[in-house]
Order: sequence, then structure tokens, then C-alpha cells
Amino acid sequence: MKGQKIKFTYVELHKRATKPIAAEFLRNLIKILPHTVLTDDGIQFTNQKRHKYAFQHIFDRVCKEHNIEHRLTKILGKLNETLKNTTVKKHYYQSHQQLTKHLYMAYNYAKRVKTLSGLTPFEFMCLQCS
Repeated sequence: MKGQKIKFTYVELHKRATKPIAAEFLRNLIKILPHTVLTDDGIQFTNQKRHKYAFQHIFDRVCKEHNIEHRLTKILGKLNETLKNTTVKKHYYQSHQQLTKHLYMAYNYAKRVKTLSGLTPFEFMCLQCS
């Protein structure tokens, strides 16, 4: 398994999607596990095509500060739909904190990933560190 890419889902819920919130999200992620980051091409994550050369986006600046590769995908709709289907469409949460905890636990400790030989991301990371 050495050299295999680790797939790890990190989720935070916010009332708004802004550039500073996206940058803080990235800083929080870096504290946990620095790696390549895949985001959609939303304005909170990257410059729009018409602003491509105007300035370096704050999200990209944070990536650069921490030597993290930032890759873009056109849309993360499938992941977003999966998240909704396994949480708010199936469960009632009394608080935002309950939803956040469920997302974190469901994707990092419970979901088994075929490309990780059926291990959860947490189990795979533990094996890499031992």
C-alpha cells in the first residue's frame, strides 16, 4: 500500500460560502492532514476565468504557504449529493454540531473505500503511521 493515495473526506458546514471562510477551512484541514486538495471551481476557491491574471486567490495563497497542490474539478455535485443523501435526507439533527459530527464520523471512520482495500480512511492512515 506504500505510495497509494489516501482519500479522506473533510467536511465543515457554514452558513455562507465566502473566500475567507474557504481559506479558514483550508487552514483547519492542513492542521489535520496536508495533501492535495480537490475543489470545484467556485469563486470561494479560485479566480474566475476573467480574473485569472488579476491576483492570486486567497485559497491558492494558503495552499502555496503550506506546499499543497490545489486541483480543480468542474463540479463536486456527486459528492454533495452523496453527503445530502447520507445525512439530512435520512436523519434529523437538533443542531449544526450534530450534523457536523455525523459527517465527520460517517466519512472518515465508517465508510469503507474500495481503493483502500476496503479500509476506512482512518484505518488506512493508522496503518501508514505504524
